[in-house]
Amino acid sequence: MKYNHYKEKFPIIDGVLLEADIDEQYCLSFVFKGDYHIHIRDEKDPEKRYQPKHPDGSKAWVDCEDGKTYIIEVDEDPVLEAERRKNSKPIQFYKPEENIKKNNRIDGITN
Repeated sequence: MKYNHYKEKFPIIDGVLLEADIDEQYCLSFVFKGDYHIHIRDEKDPEKRYQPKHPDGSKAWVDCEDGKTYIIEVDEDPVLEAERRKNSKPIQFYKPEENIKKNNRIDGITN
């Protein structure tokens, strides 16, 4: 399983991969709040289709194959994501020429 820069192995039993195993290692439930959704997909699938969830509604994926590499993708809670974006401030880039005091020592170092 790959998530961001992490790459770990997880047990697949009878083609089933448990979300709890992934969460125990990557702590996604600590990072993502609300109604987020975790998806996995085969790294080599050109169509980037998600693995099917377990039909009984449990937090698990079926039809997983041992030895394949899967990518983890997370859809954040849309309400919380909209709130975060609303409250975030745009990035202000540092402009050194506006904040540097002019004196001979600084000019000498710069030269």
